[in-house]
Amino acid sequence: MTKNILEGQYYKFKIRAKNIWGWGEFSPIVTIRASTFPSAVTPITTSYDDVTGGVKISWAQTKNNGDPITDYKIEIFSYDSLSWNEEPKNCNGSDKLIVSRRECIIPVLELYKSPFKLTFNQFIKVRILAINVIGSGNYGENSQALSDTRLKSTALNMWSPYRGEATSVNQIEVKWNQLLPPDNGNSPVLSYNLVWDANTGECDKNLIGFEIPYLGLSYIVT
Repeated sequence: MTKNILEGQYYKFKIRAKNIWGWGEFSPIVTIRASTFPSAVTPITTSYDDVTGGVKISWAQTKNNGDPITDYKIEIFSYDSLSWNEEPKNCNGSDKLIVSRRECIIPVLELYKSPFKLTFNQFIKVRILAINVIGSGNYGENSQALSDTRLKSTALNMWSPYRGEATSVNQIEVKWNQLLPPDNGNSPVLSYNLVWDANTGECDKNLIGFEIPYLGLSYIVT
């Protein structure tokens, strides 16, 4: 018989037993909350963040079924190993800010690395479990085929720059080839960053394009 049990409410219980000689003592009181593990997380969406260019994973608020959601298990599918793996560095489902916002952003390059080893233009598949003190829920039915988000790429390695015709005894013209699709990751180049050794032997000094965007295809050092 039910007695108007309310979701999320705490209820106290104790028990005793009776035999032929009468009732025994009550047990210690136990408090039980009317709750269970969370419902499946759905829908889940993947997109590209406008600011960072990273892969943004976001999901809807799911029913906690009486106990607050404390964590999420966020997994990305690897076509290479046919396994689901977490990315705790940028998408840690135990991070309270991520739990609160229900979103995280993963740099594109991280998805090219182990254990994911995704390749250019592959679909990014994500699944998420919601967790409360009772345990983890189930994966949503649509969590493994979410959207048409395919993996993009940062600009690939360029060919080495070369000597320009304007090079003389007191200046050097450095030229390079324009980076075009698919080598630009199918995304317009925002800047070329030219670095030189400044006569130190170590090629690690920025000339142009690092702090201020530069889209030219040559530069003269004097």
